[in-house]
Amino acid sequence: MTWLKLITPVLLLVLLSISVSALSVAIEQPDCSHIQVTTDPGAYVDILYNGDQGWGPIYSGEKADSNGKVIKPAIFNGTHKATAGTFPGRVSASSSSIQITTCAPPKPCTSKSDCSTGEACISGFCSPGECGSNSDCPDSKSCDVASHSCVAVPCACGTTANHICAKYQCCSDANCTGGKICVNHNCVANNTGSPGGTGDQTDPAKASAQSAISDAQSAINAAKAQGKDVAAAEAILSQANSKFASADYSTALNLALSAKQSAQGVGGTTGGSNTGSNGGAGNSGGEQNWLSSGVGLACVGGVALFFIFVIGLFIVVALAAMLFKRK
Repeated sequence: MTWLKLITPVLLLVLLSISVSALSVAIEQPDCSHIQVTTDPGAYVDILYNGDQGWGPIYSGEKADSNGKVIKPAIFNGTHKATAGTFPGRVSASSSSIQITTCAPPKPCTSKSDCSTGEACISGFCSPGECGSNSDCPDSKSCDVASHSCVAVPCACGTTANHICAKYQCCSDANCTGGKICVNHNCVANNTGSPGGTGDQTDPAKASAQSAISDAQSAINAAKAQGKDVAAAEAILSQANSKFASADYSTALNLALSAKQSAQGVGGTTGGSNTGSNGGAGNSGGEQNWLSSGVGLACVGGVALFFIFVIGLFIVVALAAMLFKRK
């Protein structure tokens, strides 16, 4: 009986091994993008595909998670099955075969208009998302490349246009240095003797100049956000700020208006004398045009009379020759 006592533990281990190796395995397709295999937790799974060369593995030795799941991307259309074992390469159980149908390939695109509602053109293909580039978003927003959604452009002190923030020079006196104050988003010398960026609003000329400077700065910021060259407009506005700082509000007003027109692409003037001289030049030009037109008409008339004279002379000579022949 000694040998029986010795062999009994071995038999128990064999029976236990047999019971442990009795795995279950099933394969399914939860969606068009994935294949899911369900087996015992910790089991090793192979997923096989029946292609032109027969059955072959597309995934090998995939270990099931604590829920007994193995989820992998669906690559091929066709017949699939799964096997499972307690060790990699060991087949203890095999599933039945199923037909896998993968998702339709993404639609190529060049812009969001090529895609369906809720999709954007991302890397040349229609994909779920709100945007693929800034052009898909309003001017005040930009496209977040991670979430493919339009988000507001951070712009605490500035104006937003063309998906970027054109920052102001200042939004408060704290943004200025050298004792300057913030007036209409520009740092100017403090000639009021008191803090604050608004100055004396009881002076109409000063208030008008401040308003014009503010409008000009807004026009320059908008033009700059659109990628336009605003160097000339900024130079004129700098002069306007200097004149404002020296309390020459009338000149500051005219310069600010000129800077705004320059930023908007319209040639401005810096004083009434230019307008007058331009008007005089226009009148003079009109007179010159009138005189030129009169001379031109006189020339045309003279040429016409000359040709009429030549034709008449030719007719007279011809008639005289005919009479002479008859005699």
